[in-house]
Amino acid sequence: PGLGDLKRAQAELSMHQRNVLGPDADGLTAKIEACKTMEELRAYFAAQRGTLDEWLGKSKSAVFWAKADPYLR
Repeated sequence: PGLGDLKRAQAELSMHQRNVLGPDADGLTAKIEACKTMEELRAYFAAQRGTLDEWLGKSKSAVFWAKADPYLR
C-alpha cells in the first residue's frame, strides 16, 4: 500500500467518524489525519477500538467497524 491508500483510508475513516459522531469526531479525525503510515493508522484504531465501541454503543459501533475494517487491512 502506498501513500494514496493511506490518504484514502484517512479520508474514508474520518468521514465515517463524522457520520457517526458528528462534531464530536473532530479530535479523533485530527489524530487519524496525523498518522504517517498505514501501520500507524492501524495501531491507532487497534488502541482506540474499545473506547470507540464504548462511545458509539453496540449498533453504531458495529456499523462503524463494518465500514472501517476494510480500510485497516
